[in-house]
Amino acid sequence: MRTLILASKVSIIVWMIWSLTACCQPKLLGDYKQDSVRVEVVENIVYVHDTLIYEVPLIKEVQTVRDTISHLTNKYADSWASVGSDGTLSHTLLTRPQRIAIPYERTEKHRDSIVYRTTEKQVMVEVERNLSWWEQTQIRGFWAILSILTIIFLWKWIKRKISLL
Repeated sequence: MRTLILASKVSIIVWMIWSLTACCQPKLLGDYKQDSVRVEVVENIVYVHDTLIYEVPLIKEVQTVRDTISHLTNKYADSWASVGSDGTLSHTLLTRPQRIAIPYERTEKHRDSIVYRTTEKQVMVEVERNLSWWEQTQIRGFWAILSILTIIFLWKWIKRKISLL
């Protein structure tokens, strides 16, 4: 009876040791990723062709001298000169009010920033592989020991039942 209890305790201890060593954690391949931000600033100088509007102001001048009659005109002004009864010359200059378009080139700075964001994270990937010979031995050995222990236990149980009859 004592040997049966001792054998069952030993078989339980062996079974526990084998079951603990037979288990294997799956091998995982880790891929670590992190966030990063990169900003690029680009400055461009652009030449813009533009037109400046200049308003010619109204200018009126009167001058009196002793001389002959004259009349002048151009695209900006009219001028009249005449001799008065007392022998003096009266001169009038009248500019035409107008707007003049003057083409010119101006520079503009264009500033553009491009943001590059890279998001990286850790991904666990399960990798399939063949079991090593030790892992296969542990798996098969567990079932072999379990079946041997079951046969021994049944044999002793049947033997005990037969001896009681």
